Amino acid sequence: MATTIEDRVSKLEGAYEHLATRADLAELKGELKADLAELKADMIKWMVSLMLASAGLAATIALVIQRFASG
Repeated sequence: MATTIEDRVSKLEGAYEHLATRADLAELKGELKADLAELKADMIKWMVSLMLASAGLAATIALVIQRFASG
């Protein structure tokens, strides 16, 4: 069980391959920010569309009630 320094160093260097570097983290941070910005834009589009649809539905219901009540 005589391990040399070279064996121990090579074993440690092999373990470091799985660690993220600062550059990896910076790249991931940029990707996440871009994804969040895209998601935010999609959410705003959906919310505006839903508000317009809700307003249209409310106006239609009000007109139907008015016509049945007056006629």
